[in-house]
Amino acid sequence: MSDKKKIERFYLDEFFKILGKTPEEVKDGEAPDFIVKLRQLTIGVEVTEFHSGLKREKDNPRKDIPRRAVEEAWTSLQRIITEKIGDYKELKNTCGLLSFKQLELPQNSKYKEFVNELIKLSLEMIEANREEISPDSNYPLLNKYLSEFRLEKVGCYMTWEWSPNDPSLGLTESELIDTIQPKLVKAETYIRKNIDVLWLLVVSGSRLSQTMSVRLSNRLLSYKKLDYLLSRSIFEKIYIYQYMVGVVYEWPNWVKIGTEQLYPTIQKEGQFNK
Repeated sequence: MSDKKKIERFYLDEFFKILGKTPEEVKDGEAPDFIVKLRQLTIGVEVTEFHSGLKREKDNPRKDIPRRAVEEAWTSLQRIITEKIGDYKELKNTCGLLSFKQLELPQNSKYKEFVNELIKLSLEMIEANREEISPDSNYPLLNKYLSEFRLEKVGCYMTWEWSPNDPSLGLTESELIDTIQPKLVKAETYIRKNIDVLWLLVVSGSRLSQTMSVRLSNRLLSYKKLDYLLSRSIFEKIYIYQYMVGVVYEWPNWVKIGTEQLYPTIQKEGQFNK
């Protein structure tokens, strides 16, 4: 099984957990990606990952720059954080979530200072048995870049992740249509023999380029062009699955399923960091 297929299958399994359903059988396919046996139904499921390649530059609203550049900067900073927390037994088996004020990280030259402030604050939070805080002026770099920091003790190793709050992030109708439309075209070629219904599963994964806003219901309901396209497609149901917060939206009517919570990052082969 290819890495891509492993990741798709991982997301599919997690998706069904959110729905509270356990398929009797899941078979790999190509068109669609999976054939699922569920409660006397045979469901063809096509899986695709959402990606938005662009971010609006704050000082030049007419210029778009790749989110991937910021994503790579976070990966570098995350690596330094991971190495540093390994030096402290108090931080073993912790899950940290850094909520940035904007889509902006410290310069490389400030990484070490930023991480030192983060470690100091983390140790103080553990001692005070506090899980959530907005860094004040005692932590100048954290105060500059973070709106909130959350730290939890968990039963296993889990990466420290980030949550950018920049208003330019989120989901636009055109981005979602760009993701879905090729699948609507592909679905016209499906051979539906022995398939009762077709579903499309759109996954918002753990990368910055896949970020969607939380509480999407009203936004999705306002996407009239998208709704028209979906109503003319051969998919009976469309799902948007926000993996990192454990929430699913089901079309028609974009019904929300699940409650927001932080999920760990997955690696290329579809496994959690270990």
